[in-house]
Order: sequence, then C-alpha cells, then structure tokens
Amino acid sequence: MLREIQCDEFKAYGKVRPAIKFHSGLNTVLGGANANNSIGKTTFLLIVDFVFGGDSYLNSDAITKVGSHTINFMFEFDAGYKYFSRNTTKSDVVNVCDESYNILETISLEEFNETLQGLYNLDLYKSTFRNLIGRYFRIYGKDNYDENNPLHGHKKENFKSAILSIEKLFDVYQVIEEYKKSYDEVSDKLKALNSTRKFDLLPYGKITTKKQYKQNEKSIAQLHEDLEKLSKNQTDEYFELDREKAEKGGLIDGEISTLTRKRSRLVSQLNVVKANKEGNHTVNLDRFAELSNFFPDTNLKKLSEIESFHIKIREILKEEYEEEAERLQMIIDSLNKKIEYLKVELNKQGIPAGIPRGYLQKYTEIQNNIDKYKSQNENYNLLN
Repeated sequence: MLREIQCDEFKAYGKVRPAIKFHSGLNTVLGGANANNSIGKTTFLLIVDFVFGGDSYLNSDAITKVGSHTINFMFEFDAGYKYFSRNTTKSDVVNVCDESYNILETISLEEFNETLQGLYNLDLYKSTFRNLIGRYFRIYGKDNYDENNPLHGHKKENFKSAILSIEKLFDVYQVIEEYKKSYDEVSDKLKALNSTRKFDLLPYGKITTKKQYKQNEKSIAQLHEDLEKLSKNQTDEYFELDREKAEKGGLIDGEISTLTRKRSRLVSQLNVVKANKEGNHTVNLDRFAELSNFFPDTNLKKLSEIESFHIKIREILKEEYEEEAERLQMIIDSLNKKIEYLKVELNKQGIPAGIPRGYLQKYTEIQNNIDKYKSQNENYNLLN
C-alpha cells in the first residue's frame, strides 16, 4: 500500500513540511483550525492519483502556480518498501529510488504501472493497472463523479467499456470473451452472406421471391428426370457396367463428402468446447482482500459468498463441457471409421474409364444445374 508522499513544494508556514504518512484503513484530509475550506484537498487527491500513474494532476492549477516539481513516494508490499519519484515536467517516466529518494534508475510510466499491477496482485486477463484503478479516483476535476453513471471512468466512456472493466476486475472477462467470439463468428458469417447477396456475389446467383423458389423446385425435379433418361438411353452392355460403377462410386463419394462436412463442423464445435473448458474458470479469492486497500469498508465476506456461487456455476459448466467434448469426440471417431470404410469401397470401383466423354459432360451439366438451384433455394431459406 501507499505509505508516504513527500515534496519540497509541500510547505507549512513557509517551511517544507515532513513527508505525509499513510496508515492502514481510512485516511482523511482535514482542514486547519481556521476552518478554511480551500486547503488543497482536491489538489492532494490528484497528487495521490499522480503517484498511482495518473495524469489529471498535470492539468490542475497547482502546476500553473508552482511550476515543475518532483513528487517522492513510497509503497509497502510483502516484498518490502519501494521508493519512487515522478516529475511533473517529465511525467512519462518514473524514477526508482533508494530510501533517501536518490535516483537509482528511470523507467517508463507504462513499466511503472505494470510493476504496480504485479505488486498489487492485479495481473488479470487483458487488463491494465490504470483501467482497473483509475476510475475509482473520484476527484473533482476528473469528470468521473456522475452519480447516474457510477461505473464510468470518465464522462465520455460508454457503458460497454465501463462494464468491461468490471468483468476484468472480477476476473470473469476471459470466459465471457470466449462466448463473444463464438457469437461474433456466427454474426460475421451471416453479415458476409447478406453482403454477397446484396452485391450479387453469390456463386450461383440469388433468388428473391417465393415464385422463383417454386420454379427452382420444378427445375430440380425435371433435371433429375433428364438425368435418369440420360442413363436409360445407354444400351451398350459394357458401358452399362461402367455406368453402374460410376453411379455407385458417385453415391459413395457423395456420402464421403457429406460425412466429411459433418465431421468438419463437429471438429469446429469440439475446438470451441475445449477452448471454453480449458479457460481460466477459477478466481483467487485472496485478490478480493486487495480491495480493502482502496475500499476499507468492503464486505469481503459478502464478496466471498458471491464468488463461491460463481465458482459453483463454473464447475457445473466445466462438467458439461467435458461431457459435451466426450460426446463430440465419440461422434467424430465414428465418422472417421465410416469415411475410411467408404474410401476403401470407393477404391474398389476403380476409374470409370469406359464412360463416354459426351455422357460425362452432359451428366456434369445436369448435376451442376441441380446444385445451382438447390444452392439458391438453400440461401433463400437461410436469408428469409
């Protein structure tokens, strides 16, 4: 915790005053005996924010009146005392000092914030020290004291960012992010499909009316009849034999394609489930104790009860993830066996070399048209 702040510009009756000491629990700024309200309470609180890496103090009247000056400050952690200093003119760096505030080395403000984040045990997923604590410095002049928006770190912050900071503070953001990624992927696919339809980029074109949909159904039925007639018109016995092999091979190949697509979808689902299951679903309750450094009256027992409930929910989800992963893996293993079996059967058919090229061309043309009309109808069903 912060233990002291010292500056040569802190003066009482014209003399530099001793370092301001902090103790565990609530620390208050009191006025003098003359009850004068303008004692620099706001300025001092901005200085406290400054030693925690903030910049609002640099825009205060004190900088204009006093000019460039250095703030010395000391923290106490389990690892011992940590001494630093920060100058208002060179505020983008922080000095690491000895106990007499002699400079030992200079580090960037970003590195300083990362150091404090580690010392306060606030290394939370995709979080920064200032985003975690800066919003809780409610000081006049920082524009973050709107009682109607208590979560906002500044006046222009939106609700999404404010809620995001709470999710990170309570170490649940990683789980939420996984679900959001899955949602965004589905949304992006739908947007892409809508865009291709809007700009007429669908590979088989598009239909927009029910009348076109029904006409496609009629065309598909007619094409299937044409395909059947094409096969019946072949009378050569040798060709008939090859045709049967080709048809059987086509059926097998089609089944393999169907099973392969199904397997790909299941593998994608399995990867999502594994990612969710292996995510960090536990929260170190000891971290809540650190809140007392900022909010001494925090009801840690109540927070522990709430977190206990959250952990139970996560454990339930974890079991469901494991069961779902096992179920998906069993289906995938079964599909792999079926696909391998069908590949063996397909190899037994050989290459249908006896089929005339004209037949193959006509067969391909008919089949492509069937695929075209089916695809148009499938996209119509998806988008309407």
